[in-house]
Formats: sequence, structure tokens, C-alpha cells
Amino acid sequence: MLGATISAPNGGTTINWRLYSGPAAVQLTNPNTATANVSFSASGSYTFMISVTDNIHAVAYDAVIIKVMPHSRMANISTRAAIGTGQNVAIAGFIINGDSPKPVMVRALGPSLTPFGVDGALADPMLDLRDGGGNQIATNDNWKDSQEQAIVDTGLAPANDSESAIVGTLTPGNYTAIVNGKGDTTGVGLIEVCELDSTARLLNISTRGFVGGGDNVLIAGLMLNGTDNGAICFRALGPSLSTFGVQGVIADPRLDLFNAHGTKVGANNNWKDSQQNAIQSAGLAPASDTESALLTNLAPGNYTAIVSGISGTSGVALVEAYHLP
Repeated sequence: MLGATISAPNGGTTINWRLYSGPAAVQLTNPNTATANVSFSASGSYTFMISVTDNIHAVAYDAVIIKVMPHSRMANISTRAAIGTGQNVAIAGFIINGDSPKPVMVRALGPSLTPFGVDGALADPMLDLRDGGGNQIATNDNWKDSQEQAIVDTGLAPANDSESAIVGTLTPGNYTAIVNGKGDTTGVGLIEVCELDSTARLLNISTRGFVGGGDNVLIAGLMLNGTDNGAICFRALGPSLSTFGVQGVIADPRLDLFNAHGTKVGANNNWKDSQQNAIQSAGLAPASDTESALLTNLAPGNYTAIVSGISGTSGVALVEAYHLP
């Protein structure tokens, strides 16, 4: 049961709080006082109406909207992609939500993927972290070049000295991590954003990369921590990237979702094939009918979303995961 306090100005002789809309019933304590307590049984967006009257003038009304988040959060978000040059570098965007700064680690891996059967791993990844305005926050080539002790202390130091990592405490907002190969080298790389504490929330990750065949599909992984299920919307975009000047986009991306056991738990080709109303209601409808989206309620655990091209087609794609209220 989640709780909150809602307050109104003093001075009215009669005050009344009531639930106007929401996904579930709530328990209001002291609804006839300026400060009322409310308990929630489900996450979602709730609207409360308050009426205040002095028994002389017309009744005054106002509203308060409270968004209740579930006891779950994305603790680790990652994407494996074919790292090319120019527009085909890997570009990962992520959002930190909340009221306080959040310590995170961003990693770019390549050589350490080889023991897991990945062919053509990127030999020497480089990492560039930027804020929502495009301003560079930090860069790293080999993780021991700087912040070595801070990185070791996290327990998440890369296995190979040529891999990259950045540790930072980031204020809520939008961020972009860019991974490319040193000297314009190419190969398969992994970009990760790992939370280092439970303050604030990782709300979203979106990674742009090249989708090919075999190991060169685009693979997004996330770890969902907590005690409650989390509503996650996955998207695989291609044609709509053209409007932002991206060339060589994939014409028809497909999305497949797997759990930690490798069992397929969802799939979509064209987003209107299923869940059209739910995806539109979430405000996450793709711009092109051939793009993919999947809205699902996931139990805590690890999940993998794979983006491929229909009939073996290739091109630049964007894979996204949104944690919804």
C-alpha cells in the first residue's frame, strides 16, 4: 500500500477531498481537513478534487494530480549493437527521473563479449557521455585511464583494460552515451547504464544502431528490480528515423521479447497488429505502421528485446524501453 499527503490552504469552513479519477480505489484519511492522507492500492495517475466553502460565497474547487509509481525500477539497461562509423556508431539515450541526483555507471564493452560466443567483437570501444543539451560531460577510452579506483569500488569494472567506463552522479534529465571504435574500427559492442543506488529512477533507454544478420541484430536488455510488476513499453523504430536525417534506416523492424530463461514472452511486427489502443493511450504510438511496439506487464527479473529486419533486411534502427506509471 502506497501513501501520500495532499494539502489545501486553510481558511475555509468546509473542506472536502474526494477521488475524481484513478485506476483503483483509494483510502482517504481526514478528507474534511486542509491536509488529508491517502493510501493507494495500485500504481497509476490519480486526480483528487477539493471543494472549499465558507457557506456564504460560491463553492471553490481545485484539483491535484498524483502519479503513483510501482515498487519496481529498471536497475540496469543495456544494448548490444554492431558499431560502425559515421551514423552507424551506437547512440544510447536514457532518462533519469525523480527529484534527486543519481549515481550511475556507463560502460562500453567489446573484447569481453568474445567468451560469450560473440564473433567480431569491437576491439577498443570509446565512450562519450553528454547531457540533454549535447554538452560533453565525460569521455573515456580505456577505463583505467581515469576513475580507476571509483570504478573498481562499484564492483562493475570491465573485464578488459581496453573497454570504457564512466562513473558519475547525474541530475534528473536526459543523457546520451555514444560508443564508437578507436581509429574508426568496427565490431559488436555493448553499452550499459547501471544504477549504483536506488535514488531516482532510470525511466527509459533508447539506442540507435545498425541491424544486420546473425550477431549483428540489435539487442536491448533490462533488469527490473523490486517487488511489483512493471509496465514496460518496448519499441523498434526504423522509417520514422528518416525525418531526423538518419540515412539507411531499416524499412520493417521486428521486435521479439525474451525472459532470463530464453523463453519468448512477446513479439510484434507492425504495432497496429495488436495493442493499438493501449499503445496510443500510453502516448507511444510509432509514427510508421511498419514499426513495432509491445506493451507488457513484467515481473521483476531480466529481459532481452531483439530487433531484426523482416526477411533479413538491414539498416539503422532504434530500440527503446519505457517504464510506465
